[in-house]
Amino acid sequence: MKRLCLRQAAAVLILCLAVLTTGCGSGPVIRSRDIVAAQESGGGLVPEEVNGASDGILETAPAESGTVPSGSASGGAAGGIHQMIYIIIPTDSGFSAEGREVLTQALIGRGYDVTVRVCDDDIGKQTAAFAEAAAYAARAVVCSNMDKTETLASVRETREAGVPTVLVGRELDVSGAAAGQIITNKAERIPDLADWLTERDGGRPYLLLRGAENDSLASDLSDLYKNAVRRTAGADCAGEEIQKTDDAAEAAALTAAYLADHPEIGTIVCAGDAQTVGAVQGVEGAGRTDVTVICLNGESDDIASLVEEGRVAAAVVRSPERVALAAAEMLDNFFNTSAYSLRERYYVSADILTADGIQLPD
Repeated sequence: MKRLCLRQAAAVLILCLAVLTTGCGSGPVIRSRDIVAAQESGGGLVPEEVNGASDGILETAPAESGTVPSGSASGGAAGGIHQMIYIIIPTDSGFSAEGREVLTQALIGRGYDVTVRVCDDDIGKQTAAFAEAAAYAARAVVCSNMDKTETLASVRETREAGVPTVLVGRELDVSGAAAGQIITNKAERIPDLADWLTERDGGRPYLLLRGAENDSLASDLSDLYKNAVRRTAGADCAGEEIQKTDDAAEAAALTAAYLADHPEIGTIVCAGDAQTVGAVQGVEGAGRTDVTVICLNGESDDIASLVEEGRVAAAVVRSPERVALAAAEMLDNFFNTSAYSLRERYYVSADILTADGIQLPD
């Protein structure tokens, strides 16, 4: 592998510092022109202090209207502050961190400026980040949203301020509010997940934890899995009734109680994040190391961590890279048309994440 020369390494390090933010506080601001200057000078212009100005490379600025928000990186776009894209993510780990990195690079490569806001899984911080983007008159927002209701209100308020939003998290049930929604097609990978688990575990009896009754996606994915298992292994849901819950604590209690009454259960199939977190707690509390937990619709960064730790065997998840690149392309298309009704929903393929990495279909 070719080695980076000293000045290239300095530029890479500067760019990495620009996109590592910790929330809504002050952070480093960097301009693409400074990276170019560092490369052309031939010197290793890496500042000694991240939070202090050094040779004009790094500077800090308050997040006020008319100034560059703290924690920003620039692609040197014409128009300066008017080209700022806000990226709002729930955490800076798991899917969010991977997607943030790819999206930041894609947007800077297109000439946009970028500000990242990390919300620490706090919906209030997400709302505040939307408000900041609107007050700043950002060019657009890309949000990996944590919910639907609060997000919809923020998207509408931000749109009224003239700032469009592209969502890459949970799908809103209404049309016309967001400029676009990147939706991961989890359904197409459910049969692959059923085949993978049947081959690994031999089609053991399982308990299926559905989502709430009004969660149509959870219901659809659950039905898809049941049908796929019937075709591949002939197994069926062990319970007479499939439990419906969207609360982790309730899912934990249901799992523990069911395992006590049905020791033959080998797998807990979970419709979403809350069911998965609860099932893991229930299985571990019961001391059943022989029981496998899988997730049909992994959205939160917690799910990625549980898979990496081996506490969840597999989860159908979004691809951070595919989602991020689709979001960048959607923004370009929207800026060219300014049409809210033009192909608002764009579907990308999902991944099956296991402790061994991404499982591809045969």
